[in-house]
Amino acid sequence: MKTVFTDYKTMNPGDIDWSAYFDVNSIQLYEHTSAEELIDRVKNAEIIVVNKTVVSREVIDACSDLKCICVSATGVNNVDIVYAAERGVSVCNAANYSNSSVAQHVLAMVLHCTNNVAYYNETVHKGRWQANRDFTYYDNSIEELSSLTIGFIGYGSLGQATAKLFKAFGCKIIIKEYPHRALKIDDPLVEVVNEESFFKRSDVISIHTPLTVETKEMVNEAFLQKMKPSSILINTSRGGVIREDHLAKALKKRWIKAACIDVLQQEPPENSPLIGMENCIITPHQAWASKQARMRLMHIVSDNIKAFKNGGIQNKVN
Repeated sequence: MKTVFTDYKTMNPGDIDWSAYFDVNSIQLYEHTSAEELIDRVKNAEIIVVNKTVVSREVIDACSDLKCICVSATGVNNVDIVYAAERGVSVCNAANYSNSSVAQHVLAMVLHCTNNVAYYNETVHKGRWQANRDFTYYDNSIEELSSLTIGFIGYGSLGQATAKLFKAFGCKIIIKEYPHRALKIDDPLVEVVNEESFFKRSDVISIHTPLTVETKEMVNEAFLQKMKPSSILINTSRGGVIREDHLAKALKKRWIKAACIDVLQQEPPENSPLIGMENCIITPHQAWASKQARMRLMHIVSDNIKAFKNGGIQNKVN
């Protein structure tokens, strides 16, 4: 079966051996594919592998031999999965490959704020320690993780993997309850609390929800004003859950201590009001991208392709 991978660069920039996962002679690999190039590259393919390439109704119609679309990600919003199903085209995704990577990134973000390693490193290299009278200085507050309560919005596999790390450091874990959905957590170290208690107690709020109608821009001015002035907001989910101009206002007015975000509404960003803010830590949507996570992702995608070629189907979402 002719297989085309339209945009592999974000999954494998060159540090992983393709041959360990794919028969490189049977798959056509492109680092990137523009919308103008797409149809010409995939029109004769039976299997298309995509990361963020948009596979619309028009693209599906142009591929008369298309049988399967493999998405090298968990989210499949870049594929018209409903129309694909109508055309008899299977869509398969990959899930739970980056839980450890994302959890580690959230922990690193919190440690950045509590230990101020970057601040002290910078001041030493600028000569402050060398000129100091005492053997040490610690004018930028250092906090122990065990003193913190970590509040989670969303407690699926990613939230649970993240909470596991914080529990190891002695943090208290609380989860914001949902008004119309009961959360049953079988863990004595995790507490489900109402909204008032959640905002009152959370030193860190970590968001682990998908982007839906209900979660779109849920972090707005009203949300941020409920947070403690000493609290930190973490978002490694989707940029669209935050109203960026409202967060910029909250950071400027010091409604909250800091925000650490790995995702923005527009990626790459152009005019985000958060860029350049001193108390906003931004990483370029790479919390998921440890080498080990990307290797797991490649393994899942490879297995999805092999299963389909052998007459089976796995991880189908439509």
